[in-house]
Amino acid sequence: MSGHSKWANIKHKKGKADAARGQITTKIGREITIAVRMGGPDPTGNMKLKLALSKAKANNVPKDNIQRAIQKGQGAADASNYEEITYEGYGPAGVAVMVSTLTDNRNRTAADVRHVFSKYGGNMGETGCVNWMFKRKGVFSIDSEAGYTEDDLMLIALEAGAEDVKAEEEGFEIVTEPEDFDAVEKALADNNIEVMMSEIAMLPDTMAELSDEDVVKVRKMLEALEDLDDVQDVYTLSLIHCATGRLTKACLLSIIIRREHEEMLAIGIDPGTAICGFGLVEMVGNKLTPIHYGAVFTDKDMLPELRLKKIYDELSVLLDEYRPDVMSVEQLFFNRNVTTAISVGQARGVALLTAANRGIQITEFTPMQIKQAVVGYGGANKEQVTFMVQKLLNIRTKPKPDDVADALAVAICGLHTAATRRWQELK
Repeated sequence: MSGHSKWANIKHKKGKADAARGQITTKIGREITIAVRMGGPDPTGNMKLKLALSKAKANNVPKDNIQRAIQKGQGAADASNYEEITYEGYGPAGVAVMVSTLTDNRNRTAADVRHVFSKYGGNMGETGCVNWMFKRKGVFSIDSEAGYTEDDLMLIALEAGAEDVKAEEEGFEIVTEPEDFDAVEKALADNNIEVMMSEIAMLPDTMAELSDEDVVKVRKMLEALEDLDDVQDVYTLSLIHCATGRLTKACLLSIIIRREHEEMLAIGIDPGTAICGFGLVEMVGNKLTPIHYGAVFTDKDMLPELRLKKIYDELSVLLDEYRPDVMSVEQLFFNRNVTTAISVGQARGVALLTAANRGIQITEFTPMQIKQAVVGYGGANKEQVTFMVQKLLNIRTKPKPDDVADALAVAICGLHTAATRRWQELK
């Protein structure tokens, strides 16, 4: 099964391998055999074989089985009878599904796949009906227990041509264009970075909004598809509707329903007309994870109204993409520089408006409250706050500009406060 999240996906595969080792080994062995038949036994020049061997490693396929599959591919005449066919269709609630198969009898395989679609309330469609919702990408999965940091991997992967490096709860996911796959793989190997799994997969770029009931239905259908002998991979949309009412990235086969008291995503805002810092921080249990942070910059030569519009537009994109549970901002205090205070107040109002338009809860805190939540001391200076932000979020490099670190601090304060309130409500 392919898709996000890779960690739970890998666990799913390994769990299924324990329960149905023979079927998993047979499928991967067949894939290796066909890959060798088509491109030779050297994985260096055979992408299909390289990916099949990676899949074998992730599923703990014995070396003897791998070797037999390679030998079979080198001399097997029957391998030429197999062909790769992708079926497309819609599952329960209209969820887009792509099914990658390797078959020596397309009539049998088509009938089997169509039966599963029908049994679980879906329907198989024409070629191309959902393909446009997915993009072909290279994916590398790296375990967090290996000791690498996001900054380490980002420096290596992006320099090698990777598209993105994503930090997840149990590791890191590096995404590349297929043509950059080899270069990124070499860079990781040159730096002795162990890869749990690598593959060329169809990653979704759209989302499906599902009820918990529909999630269960889709999950059953995908598992039934994967159990078919001829099916190699199943892809589906990566965004689903969870119990919290927010959309979260996850593979439907490895979905963890997020309960309100277990998980929360907050965006902290450090408002300003020239620089508006933002920081998205997720809390799962008592663990804090930085999701995305940065700043909106405006040119001093822009008209004031256009500067505010830019802030509104860019914050709107962030809120629509990440759907935070709460927006946290610092309360406004007037000092001697009234002009600056007015400018900050205008940017602050724009930020509040973006949240209000989307029904996002807003929390406000004094500077002392923020320092108390992050440092434990209300009189802490800016350097102390930044230092603790880095420690709490495991960020190696100091967030720049300072507005970004301040925004992350506000988000942390918002999460601690909201978590305390929810705990009190549950008592």
